[in-house]
Amino acid sequence: ALDVRIFESISPCRFISFTIPNPISPLHLLRVAVLDSPVHSTDSSPRVAAILVPKHRETDWIFSTESGHLQLLLNLPGISRLVLIGDDGSDFPTVYHRPIAEDNDSERLEQRLKPLAVALSPKTLSGGEIDDVPFLIFDDNVVS
Repeated sequence: ALDVRIFESISPCRFISFTIPNPISPLHLLRVAVLDSPVHSTDSSPRVAAILVPKHRETDWIFSTESGHLQLLLNLPGISRLVLIGDDGSDFPTVYHRPIAEDNDSERLEQRLKPLAVALSPKTLSGGEIDDVPFLIFDDNVVS
C-alpha cells in the first residue's frame, strides 16, 4: 500500500506513479504520476500543478516516462510538484479501435480529481494555496 505521508514534503527528483479507479468509469484505471522538481527555492512555498494527459496520448514518451515528465516540469518555472493523471496504458488493447463517440468528460474528471490533487500537495502550503492546485492543459505540445 502507498503511504500518503510521503507526499507531505517536496523531495527533489522523487518520482512515484500508481493507479486508481477512474471516478467517471470505475472499470478503468487512471495512472497518477507525481514528480518533484530537482530545483526548489526555499524562499517560497512549493507550488503544485496537475495535467490531465490528453486522450490517446497516454503512451507518448512525454507522458509515460519519468524523463518525459521531467521535461514537462522543467518547462513550468516555479512549479515544485507536477501531477500527471491519465488513462492507464496497460488497460489498452494491443489493437487500437477508434471510439465511436469521442468522450468529452475532461471537465467532469478534473472536478472529481481536484481532491486528489489537493491531497498530493505538500503540507507546507497554507489553506488558500492548497485549494489552488491548477489543472494545466497540454495542447499542440504547449502547456497552458
